[in-house]
Amino acid sequence: MLEIEMKFRVPDADAYEARLRDDFSLVFDAPRSEIDLFFRNETAGFPTAGKALRIRRQDRRLAATFKGPRLDPKAKIREEIELPLGPALPDDADEASVEQVRADWIRFFERLGFEPGPTVSKRRRTARLTFEGRAFEIVLDEVPPLGFFTEIETLAPPKELEAARRTTFALAERLGLAEPIPTSYLALLQNAASDEEL
Repeated sequence: MLEIEMKFRVPDADAYEARLRDDFSLVFDAPRSEIDLFFRNETAGFPTAGKALRIRRQDRRLAATFKGPRLDPKAKIREEIELPLGPALPDDADEASVEQVRADWIRFFERLGFEPGPTVSKRRRTARLTFEGRAFEIVLDEVPPLGFFTEIETLAPPKELEAARRTTFALAERLGLAEPIPTSYLALLQNAASDEEL
């Protein structure tokens, strides 16, 4: 499947959330903590060829995600494969148990030649919307110290890519979102850190 995603800065998160609630009856779910650890392997093209490999911890859930090179300069269109990492942990698993499983998977990827790299932490809230017959996730992210962002995302098989792309751009316009940010959170954080050093 291909992921079609657009990201936008949100200057006023409360006003944005109220507009989505009033105009689209959308309600975001409770906030979840997400911690993304990215891996490097320059020989295999991570990240030098635009590919990404990460382990995401979402509360007590762990998943590994591969993202292929981008196919579009405005929207983030790329192949995405995400698989849960076991063993499945119960909702009441303690912090040490979750971190032990995460550490084991980090070691696993290290043995395959990947080097743990930077981490991105955020608080994410999600709403779901069907627009022009296509299912979308709308997320509201708080990424310290950068502020708030929203992403609109859908998945499509390659044969539906152009239709999905058009619908994604139309939804962004309908939501009043302009000036998409093609840069990842990781790159935004690295740029902000570089600016602070100047």
